[in-house]
Amino acid sequence: MTQIARINRIVDYQAAFASSMRALNLETANRLITALSGGPDSTALACLADLYAQSHGKEHQAVIVNHNIRPEASAEAVRVSQRMKKRAITSQILTIKDKAPETGLQEWARHQRFAVLTKMARQNGAVLLFGHQQADQAETVLMRLSRGSGVVGLAGMRGLSMRDAVLVARPLLDWDAKTLVSVLGLVGCDYEDDPSNQNSQFERVQMREFLGHAAASGLPVIDDALRLGRVMRALTNHLDK
Repeated sequence: MTQIARINRIVDYQAAFASSMRALNLETANRLITALSGGPDSTALACLADLYAQSHGKEHQAVIVNHNIRPEASAEAVRVSQRMKKRAITSQILTIKDKAPETGLQEWARHQRFAVLTKMARQNGAVLLFGHQQADQAETVLMRLSRGSGVVGLAGMRGLSMRDAVLVARPLLDWDAKTLVSVLGLVGCDYEDDPSNQNSQFERVQMREFLGHAAASGLPVIDDALRLGRVMRALTNHLDK
C-alpha cells in the first residue's frame, strides 16, 4: 500500500469514528477517557479517540487498569502505557489493591474496573469510552438470552448510558474486529493478546468459541444476535416514551 493510500484509509476511519461519536451526540463532550485493556479493540479505540480529540479540540487520555490478577499484569500494563507514549497519547495506570477472589473473578474484575474508571471520569468531568464492538454485542445478547433475560436485557449494550453519575459511551458497537485490527495496522500500533481470552472456564469465552464455530459452519448467528438486539433496543426505546 502506498503512503497516500494509507493516509486516505486512516482519514476514512477518522471520519467513520467522528460519525459514530455524532450518532451518540458526543460533539459537546470536551474530555474523553478511553478504558484501555491493551487488546486490539481498546487499543484501536485509544488511537481513534486521540485522533478525534486532536482534530476537534478536545482532551483525551487512555487509562489502563491493572487488576493484579496475573503475575505478568504489571509488566503488561507498563508495556501498554509505553505503546501509548510512542504515539504521544497521554495515559496512566490505575492499580487495583484489593485481593482477587477465588471465584467470580471476571465479575469482580469488572466491578473493580468500573469503580476506578468512573471515579476518575467523574473527577475529570469526562466521558468514559469503552471499546466493545459487534462481536461483543452479539455475545452479550446471546448470553442474556441463555439466562432468560427479558426485553431490556436482550437489547444488549447501549451505545450511551450512565453509570455512577458518569456518561459511558461505546462508539465501536457497529465496528467489526477485523476493521479495528486494520486500523492498528495503518497507524503502526501493536496490541496485547490477553491469555484470559482463551480460558474456556469463562462464560464469554465459551460464547466466543461457539460463535466462532457457528461462523465457520456458515451459520449467521452473530448477525441474528445483532438483529435481535436492535429490535429489542427499538422496543425498549418505544416503551420508554
